[in-house]
Amino acid sequence: MNRFNMDKLKIREAAEKFQQALLYWKSEERIRNVAAIYRPNWTEEDISNSIQYNIELIDPILKAFDPIYRLAVEGNIDEPFALTGYMGGKIGRVLWDQLSYPEISQPLESLTTLLKGGLSSVEFSETDYYKLRLLPKKFKVEI
Repeated sequence: MNRFNMDKLKIREAAEKFQQALLYWKSEERIRNVAAIYRPNWTEEDISNSIQYNIELIDPILKAFDPIYRLAVEGNIDEPFALTGYMGGKIGRVLWDQLSYPEISQPLESLTTLLKGGLSSVEFSETDYYKLRLLPKKFKVEI
């Protein structure tokens, strides 16, 4: 009997929200909105540079998240998974800082919680899924 609650629909929705948060973070729309408020003197070149800078920060995060995103959307995550450990190992500390903004961290935290399969953080940390950093069984990385 499966002792985990892997709500595939909620996992898919949370993965989609996290993906959308990342995509919006690097979007021209967001950058123009922020610039209008906090940098009203920015030129088009400044905005263009900021867009490029944010793309360079967010694209590696999206690439690291993509295999997990695909599994979540397909409903192929059947057991708990330590998303923060996986992402931290893939993107490193510098890019991890980009995930600390509430617009991104909140959807990430929701997904991370769901991927614990209904276990508390303490219970999850006592499992092999956490200790051995086990990946989802159907995990594949496109090269």
